[in-house]
Amino acid sequence: LPIVVAPSKVLRFLDFTLDSKNGLKNGKRIYIGITHRDFEKSPFSKQIRSDVLDIELRRTEIANDIGSEVFPYRPFQFLKNIPVHHCPDAFGFLIGISAPCARSNEDSAFTICYSGDTRPSTNLVRACNDFSRECRQNVSLLLHEATFEHDERGQVEATKKRHSTTLEALNIASQMYVDSVLLTHFSQ
Repeated sequence: LPIVVAPSKVLRFLDFTLDSKNGLKNGKRIYIGITHRDFEKSPFSKQIRSDVLDIELRRTEIANDIGSEVFPYRPFQFLKNIPVHHCPDAFGFLIGISAPCARSNEDSAFTICYSGDTRPSTNLVRACNDFSRECRQNVSLLLHEATFEHDERGQVEATKKRHSTTLEALNIASQMYVDSVLLTHFSQ
C-alpha cells in the first residue's frame, strides 16, 4: 500500500485524480496519505513512520552452484522532514537507506538529503550536520535544486520565485558534511 507524505494540496489533488476520498475508493484503501507537518507531529504519524521503517524486502544471494538463499532486510533506517524556504508546507527530507552487501552479512548505510524547491536553507544544513555529528558519517548524497544560473537575472528570479541558483546550491553543499552533490531542476 503506497504511503504518501505530501502537502495537503497534493493529497487533495491525488484524491481528485484517483476519484477517492482520503485514500479510500469504494470502501477500499488505495493509499495512506499524511501531510508533512502531521508526519512529524501527529499521534497517527507514529504508526505511519513505523510502517515505513518496517517495510521488509528480500535479497537473494547465490550460496553455491546448486542454490541460493533469500534474506529479509529493512531498507529504510530513518526519514526526517525538514522545513525549507519555498512556500507554506514546503519540506525537504533526509532519508537513511540500508543496502544489503552481498559480500558480508552487514548492510551499508546510504543517506540522501533532498532539498525540494527552496531558497538556500539553514534548516537543511543544520539537519544534515546534526545527522553527521550524531551518526559520525557524512550524508552520502545531497540532491539540491538549482533552478537558475547565478547571473544577475538568475539571482533576481531565484529570489522572486523562491528557488536557488547553481552557486547558492553549491554554497549550501559546502556548509554540509556531504560526500556527493547532484544539482537538479534547471530552468531553461
